[in-house]
Amino acid sequence: MNFDPEGIQSIFETVGSSASSVGQIAKTVETLKGLFKGAHPATDADIKLALSDLTLQVANAQVANSELKFQLISLQKELAEMNAREADFN
Repeated sequence: MNFDPEGIQSIFETVGSSASSVGQIAKTVETLKGLFKGAHPATDADIKLALSDLTLQVANAQVANSELKFQLISLQKELAEMNAREADFN
């Protein structure tokens, strides 16, 4: 049975990237909350910048999740092929 451990490593890296993206999203949401709670109202420019950052971070998280889905599907196919080859030997 041949199995590519680099495929698993790649999945872990993508999961780390996705988790980082989600962490950044949470941080930006907190920044947005702070803009509305402060004693001094935020400017439209501050709000637009924070929303733009949030939009980018959500897009990055979506890309990371799509990459992860693709990698998991590839791993699933590889494991199915390995199981089929093993069944041929039994």
